[in-house]
Amino acid sequence: MRVFITGASGYIGEAVALAFRKRGHHVCGLVRSEKSASQLRKNEIIPILGDISSPQTYFLHAEQSEVLVHCAFENSADAVKKDAIAIETLLTAAKKSSQIKTLIYTSGIWVYGNTRGHIVDEATPLNPLDLVRWRPGHENQILQAAAPSLRTIVIRPGCVYGGGGSLTAMWFSEAKQSGTITVIDGGSNRWTMVHRDDLAESYVLAAEKELSGTVINVTDGTHYTVREMVEAAAKAAEIDDSIASLPMAAATARWGGLAEGLAADQKISNERAIRLLNWHPRHLSFIDEIDLYWEAWKAANEKN
Repeated sequence: MRVFITGASGYIGEAVALAFRKRGHHVCGLVRSEKSASQLRKNEIIPILGDISSPQTYFLHAEQSEVLVHCAFENSADAVKKDAIAIETLLTAAKKSSQIKTLIYTSGIWVYGNTRGHIVDEATPLNPLDLVRWRPGHENQILQAAAPSLRTIVIRPGCVYGGGGSLTAMWFSEAKQSGTITVIDGGSNRWTMVHRDDLAESYVLAAEKELSGTVINVTDGTHYTVREMVEAAAKAAEIDDSIASLPMAAATARWGGLAEGLAADQKISNERAIRLLNWHPRHLSFIDEIDLYWEAWKAANEKN
């Protein structure tokens, strides 16, 4: 299949692009710099220089592809607006083409809000955190566009880890820079995780299974507390007794709106991904291989 991916040099998008290519698909990836383009070429992926807010830079490539995957998201004041532009562009490109297309949209489990100890699934009513209150509307736009010639899928990843990025990278960075790791209100809240490569595989399976009009949570099924994961990270970084705790007000002053996500308490089912995609996480949990992730983060962030 011909596959077009936005954010192909990003933390999730890069892994997704590589997963499609490893399965033998022809992959084009939208990137914003020649440096990122060069990296894609090394991995047999065709770079498209452009920006999601400039449809003219990628519309034709989207129109000519069978699978469209939206992974790009900017951490900027215009992020939501740009996401809407990308959705509209991809939907227009899909509808203009005569061939059957699949459009996969990347959302996230923060749309469930705090699950308060209960395991929730795709049928659970949404209660999004303020940080992502806009996202269900974008999801619905994708899902409602499903038609005989357009298959639409929304993937909601858990907290993604692995390599040199993700929220867990904050812990490693803080450990390296200050010799301590900070949690919110003791870190008793639970996160539902997924390794980046396991997540990427789910996109390929979703496209190849020819699903449509469906939402899929992709998580590894673990529900560790943040405290448990931070203690493991601190041990790997050899700062075992250096964990600090901030009250929510102080955390918000430090991290802004992100603090709400860091303090989220969630248990998310992955049963649908297993059943519909025959997907299973291949990696051991974040805690079980914490030494690998600490070393991978250091290698990814070494100063050249």
